[in-house]
Amino acid sequence: MTFMEIMRMYWPDLRQGTSGGSAWYAPCPFCEDKSGVSFVVDSQYERWHCFGACNKGGDMLALVKAMRDDQGWPFS
Repeated sequence: MTFMEIMRMYWPDLRQGTSGGSAWYAPCPFCEDKSGVSFVVDSQYERWHCFGACNKGGDMLALVKAMRDDQGWPFS
């Protein structure tokens, strides 16, 4: 699976930016943001970042760790 396939599997509401570039946007799964644009996924660099209150970001491994710590995903 590609990075974006995994991201869209967990965040089906990801939507591509209006410029059609590599940026995709969604509500952040870690903070109370409801704007839908603070959680940014870059498909070219395979990285993500929240520009909202939590300010979390990183690569796929950082996302799995953050989801485990914050959402209780069962990874060890």
